[in-house]
Amino acid sequence: MEKHIFRRLVAAGFIKSLTLSIAGMIDCIIVGHFLGASGLSAMKLAMPVFSVLSLFSSILSTGLSVAVSRELTRGSRDRAIATMQSVFTFCVFIAALSMLIGFVCPSALTVLLAGKDIDMEVFRTATDYVAPILISALPLILYDVLGTLAMLEGADRHMRVASVVLLVANVAGDLVVVHMNAGMKGIAAATGFSYLCAFAVVTCFFFGKRSMFRLKLRMPEAGSLWNVTVLGLPMLVRGLCGILWPMAVNRLMIRYGTMSGLAALSIQDAIHYLPAALCSGIASATLILAGIYAGEQDREGQRNLNASIIKWSMIGGTLISLVLAIAAAPLLRLFSDDEEILALGISALRLYLMGVPFLALNFASAAYLQGVGKNREAGMVIFINHILISISSAFVLAKFFGTKGIFASYGICEVIMTGVLLINIAVVLFLQRRKRTPEKEEQKTELRKSIQSIEDAVEASMQVHRFCLENGLNSRDAHNIALCTEELAVNSIEHGFNDGKKHNLELRVVIGEGRLILRLRDDGRRFDLVERYKMINPDDPTKNIGLRIVFAKADEVKYSSALSLNNVCVIYNAGQH
Repeated sequence: MEKHIFRRLVAAGFIKSLTLSIAGMIDCIIVGHFLGASGLSAMKLAMPVFSVLSLFSSILSTGLSVAVSRELTRGSRDRAIATMQSVFTFCVFIAALSMLIGFVCPSALTVLLAGKDIDMEVFRTATDYVAPILISALPLILYDVLGTLAMLEGADRHMRVASVVLLVANVAGDLVVVHMNAGMKGIAAATGFSYLCAFAVVTCFFFGKRSMFRLKLRMPEAGSLWNVTVLGLPMLVRGLCGILWPMAVNRLMIRYGTMSGLAALSIQDAIHYLPAALCSGIASATLILAGIYAGEQDREGQRNLNASIIKWSMIGGTLISLVLAIAAAPLLRLFSDDEEILALGISALRLYLMGVPFLALNFASAAYLQGVGKNREAGMVIFINHILISISSAFVLAKFFGTKGIFASYGICEVIMTGVLLINIAVVLFLQRRKRTPEKEEQKTELRKSIQSIEDAVEASMQVHRFCLENGLNSRDAHNIALCTEELAVNSIEHGFNDGKKHNLELRVVIGEGRLILRLRDDGRRFDLVERYKMINPDDPTKNIGLRIVFAKADEVKYSSALSLNNVCVIYNAGQH
């Protein structure tokens, strides 16, 4: 089930990023053909504005995802809802501020991004792009924030529909722009309109019955916003890098390269989102699953996740790079007919593609560290990769090799960063092995079993009974835990697996630190047994006997629904009964 969940999350994140990539490519193609090199250069200069909005959305979406995952793992659904609504209100405030800037002073931002020594035609065209993007801040931000939260709840279908709607709306808007000859303002307005349509689809999920969250403005809780911001801090670093890195490359290209090289980088920016979509899908899946496994202290799940990350990054990244490298020449002809720009663009793209598998690994490594709560380390990985190594390598290579050196720096910095990570992991493992002693090793024992039928549930109950006795629990505690196991498993099979589809139920029992944790996870119909237990009539003991047994024997019972899975966690303080 774990591999299936990872594939599903990667697919959802990939489709979301892929549609955004194709939409960006189409915009770039239209700009290249109708506005020429000056339009491409203007888009390249103005693109960091998009990164500013992504800065807010990535901080809040990833921080919210980690915070909500932790709250649901603890069984604190009310806290998760309060946190989500505080973040939603904060997003509305940020969007309102962005819209005000877009109406009042968009040209000031263009000066900040491009400097004063820029061709006036390029300056005006860049400003025409900046203003509508800022005005469209609300759907741009909330599509990312709410989309990530929807994926956490398992709303794959809604996200696929929203992604398709965004692409269709963007294509339709661009066709209107071409027909009306609306220029760069029209391109940016079409982008904002497409995000608005996709945002509307995503919000439909939160107004339906499946979601536990409701879109509601409330006074933001300072503690919740601070917690989300801290958890999303690595994305703050990435967002700042997403602004500083393109600005530095633009300045280096203007100083050591050519305007044609800047236009070629603009085309590379549009195409690079195709392989980056895979990297984003892997990273988003890693972030969610790493947080869940860390909260459950599931080491086997973490090891399986690491294996999936390496497999998807190296194999998937290599395959998509090879395909794009072979198709580079015809692909770039979609963007421009200028032979100089085409030659430079092919070179830029192929040099970039060499680093894609390593880019995927680096993305996933930062996401994994963030998911397990190591925000400082995640931020350092991102900062070192996207600022120190990237800018220094670009500066050195630009000084010696000019335009081609800047192109090569994209892939080289990713290879160097992967090497740095591998060396760091090796050093950490070596130091841990030297410090580890038998007395300090964490004493935990666990049992895992996959359950498909009532017979499997009965057999699992007997295995749990033996497992408890073998690990020092008395016979009474062992009997009670085994009984809870059978009741919960049978309940899931009888009520959640009766729709004619194939389902999975996974049992995990962990003994350690003076307590036993019993976790059952299934992909059947949603069933909140905690809420159901609260509704049981205490005067009618003949109904819901199974739930009564579980809650009577256990010290604590928690339920959460994430990734379209029912997660039941039963805590039993062994030896205190």
